[in-house]
Amino acid sequence: MECSRTIRVATALTTQASNIGESSRYLSMLEEKFSVLVLEALKKPYEWIPFKEHRPSSGGNWTDPVDMIHKGEADLSFNLFSMTESRNNVVDFIPVYMTDDQTFAIKKVPLSLDFVQLFDFPTWILTLSALLVVPFIFRVLLNTKYSYLHTMIEFLGCVLGQSMRAEKNSFKYTVMVSSWSCFAKLLAICYSAALFSVLAVPLQNPNVRNFEELSDAVTKENYKCFIQDKSVLLDLLIHHEKEELRHLGEKVAGHRWFFSESAQVDTDSAVVSSRRVLQRVAGGKHWKKYFLSGDILQLSNLAMPVRKGFCHQHRLQTLVSRVDNGGLLAKLMREEGFKFWARFSELERDENPEQKPLSCYDLIGVFITYLLGISLSLIVFAYELC
Repeated sequence: MECSRTIRVATALTTQASNIGESSRYLSMLEEKFSVLVLEALKKPYEWIPFKEHRPSSGGNWTDPVDMIHKGEADLSFNLFSMTESRNNVVDFIPVYMTDDQTFAIKKVPLSLDFVQLFDFPTWILTLSALLVVPFIFRVLLNTKYSYLHTMIEFLGCVLGQSMRAEKNSFKYTVMVSSWSCFAKLLAICYSAALFSVLAVPLQNPNVRNFEELSDAVTKENYKCFIQDKSVLLDLLIHHEKEELRHLGEKVAGHRWFFSESAQVDTDSAVVSSRRVLQRVAGGKHWKKYFLSGDILQLSNLAMPVRKGFCHQHRLQTLVSRVDNGGLLAKLMREEGFKFWARFSELERDENPEQKPLSCYDLIGVFITYLLGISLSLIVFAYELC
């Protein structure tokens, strides 16, 4: 078999990807060190063949290194890819005994809105409905002399801890007031318990936590979902067995929500990508501003793409297996993960262990509640004047 003197390695033009919306095809520092370690042990001359982002592909959903290897422009790439059927038809793979799953990340909600998210939306709707309907029923059944607004304010005061005046000494009146008092007390206790737990451990969880909720949010609440262009994930969503995920894939394809410089991950827009990439800036740690979903869209084995008929494939596979089995790859992953955590200060880590005084931003929720109370008081005052 005729071999070229120099091994051509497909790689990206840049060596780091720090933003969550960028493509995962960049050669990270981990893959760079891994490639140098293996190529030096191979003792063959090599050269880097750069590829550019969003290059036209001639092979459906193949990504740039796979396309370059298939067309003979490169011999291999140290970027790790999932072994799909379409890729197996055009290139060979060297497994590295590593798995990865596809999930999504979305921006965490501000801490100032935690007091609203203590109850979910249906609970708030039912509570407000009860606050509006029960005073009307109370006034109609008991034929009280007070107006509907006065009765509703009194019922609201009961929820906030105020006692209700004893208007009539009848069994019907006692039953209705006692029932509402029990409901108001239970509601106040549940809200207080949830509020205390949030003050101790902030929630910061978005409204969507899995792909079904994401699909529903995209359909009904004008959320956006971004996926890498020419990715197998889009085909996976469109042909998924679940109707919600198929609808999500059709929405992404119809609106062409692909990674770009203008794609912003926000509280109403998510990014679907590899967990290995997303977990750098997304997760449960307080300094990470993105929420990482625990839902899994696809679980796949990762491998290095190699040109079919590559003469050094057997030797290369032996070296990769030794590096992987010897724990060197896991060591590099831990080191680069720590360096990434320490390098990017813009991830809003709290590097100062000392306690900080409360700011206006921390008290936004309190101010909003106070303004709502003042507004309600002014409405009642204006009603009394009339």
